[in-house]
This record gives sequence, structure tokens and C-alpha cells, in this order.
Amino acid sequence: MNAEPTGLGLLQVSDGLDPDAAAGSERTYLHGIVLSKYTSAPDNLDVIEVPTGQWAAFRTSGPHPQTLQTTSAATATEWFPSNP
Repeated sequence: MNAEPTGLGLLQVSDGLDPDAAAGSERTYLHGIVLSKYTSAPDNLDVIEVPTGQWAAFRTSGPHPQTLQTTSAATATEWFPSNP
């Protein structure tokens, strides 16, 4: 993707993804929001800076958690293998 996610909305963030990890391996899974570099986060929240080119955004809609699980499976089996 060429542009940063914009607008309001909840992000599901995964970290520590090893492309060679076995299915079902542990990973860090967080919820967050996008802030511009000029906006300060509230003191009680952590800030994770993600460099350009180190993230991908997938928009979803539908019932939770099924939609999240379907999207996660599709990104792991389809998107990531074709986008090293």
C-alpha cells in the first residue's frame, strides 16, 4: 500500500511474524489507532512507530471474530507468500 491508513478506526496489529513459523505459533497481537507523527498519544498508551514499508492494511467488515479469523488466514496463506 502506498498511503498510511487514515481516519478513525480500530487497528489489529500483529508483530513478530516469522514467515517460516509453523501454523499456530505464538505472535504479538495488539489493538491500536493511527496517529500522525504530529499527534501525541495519551500518556497511558504505548506508542509503536512502524517504518514505511513495514506494514500492510487490510480492510474488513462483517461479524467478529469470524471476519478477523478469515482475514488472518487469507493474509497468512495468500497475501504474505506472494508479497515477500
